[in-house]
Amino acid sequence: MTAPSLIRLLLLSLALVVSACDCGKPCTPGTKDCACKEASACDDGLLCGEMNKCVSPTTVAVQVSDANARGCEVLLTETAGSTVADVTFAKGVQGAFVREAPKVAFSFVAPADARLPAESIGVAITGPATGITVSKVSCVDSAGQKLANATVTIR
Repeated sequence: MTAPSLIRLLLLSLALVVSACDCGKPCTPGTKDCACKEASACDDGLLCGEMNKCVSPTTVAVQVSDANARGCEVLLTETAGSTVADVTFAKGVQGAFVREAPKVAFSFVAPADARLPAESIGVAITGPATGITVSKVSCVDSAGQKLANATVTIR
């Protein structure tokens, strides 16, 4: 290969590398795939995920197996790369959650003496949902009696 051909090849390679580089394009904190704002905050719809970057969460539904369940306490365990960022309650379900990595505990009660409404509890996850497991469950019926075979799944 001659020197001019080698120089052309090197210049072409350099042009390809430069065109693929974002070379410091501005990234506004709080926006998707950019650094989180102070206090791990992100713009609406985004959560502060791994490596302190704002990401779109995956929301999975909580399903209770026993139709007689009127309230439950649930303990989730996170594995590396998966984080429970939020637990939401809708359709009149009342609940609360607390996160102390790698564990997340939440409890909830039905709005009336009726089966828990479908799709009323959501778990927002950053990372793969398969990295979140249900570790412990305790559910009660309308009289406050423990339901021995009640299970909770996230899907």
